[in-house]
Amino acid sequence: MPDQTGKHQFHLVSYDAKRIFLDGKQLPIVYTSVEQYTDLVELEANREYDFVLEMENRSTGAAKMKLYWKTPAIFAREQIIEQKSKTRPVYLPAEHQWIDFWTGATLSGGQTIVADAPSDKIPLLVRAGSIIPMGPLIQYSNEKPADPIELRIYPGADANFILYEDENDNYNYEKGIYATISFHWIDVERQLIIDDRKGTFPGMLEQRTFNIVLVKQNHGTGIGITEKPNKAVLYRGERQLVQF
Repeated sequence: MPDQTGKHQFHLVSYDAKRIFLDGKQLPIVYTSVEQYTDLVELEANREYDFVLEMENRSTGAAKMKLYWKTPAIFAREQIIEQKSKTRPVYLPAEHQWIDFWTGATLSGGQTIVADAPSDKIPLLVRAGSIIPMGPLIQYSNEKPADPIELRIYPGADANFILYEDENDNYNYEKGIYATISFHWIDVERQLIIDDRKGTFPGMLEQRTFNIVLVKQNHGTGIGITEKPNKAVLYRGERQLVQF
């Protein structure tokens, strides 16, 4: 006996065949699987219906059935579009400047900002005095060489970073078979020092390109490749000083 008038739907969860009869008529199944559901059926509140649920038990050896149903009120709730906030408050720790990864805007620490936060993007703030390498998009580790590398420098303070590389597909790094390159950004001098490469491993690129980007408003932002880096450096494993 339903307590609401309107469209109803029955959901059945079990293995093997299952079916529902309402007043002697089998309800059409619109989706067949372990969890299947019936076509919509119009029911009247406070009216008695003859309801029969049948199931087979051929494959599992243990009968178990779960029956759910949707009422007109449930269908109505499903049509409601929840309005979610597209911003969120973000606290920026004091004593540092922060640069918006998505826009390049520089913000002072020690404050709470209202940041854009749609469903496809999280607020991401990078501390001034950071170096972030951005490699080419790859689907698995050995698809192609990680070259060129976009080296994003977030100015406003000195920064240090060590780029680590190995063979990607074994445990030889545990034996010391890997290479590192150290980077040092001197903010006042606007200099980037790229140290000598340390170590080696089979398949290592003997030379590579670093596209260096000094991040600012609308430059060096987001996950895409920056079309016009500030400088392109051909690196052969030896120390270099890059002046900006």
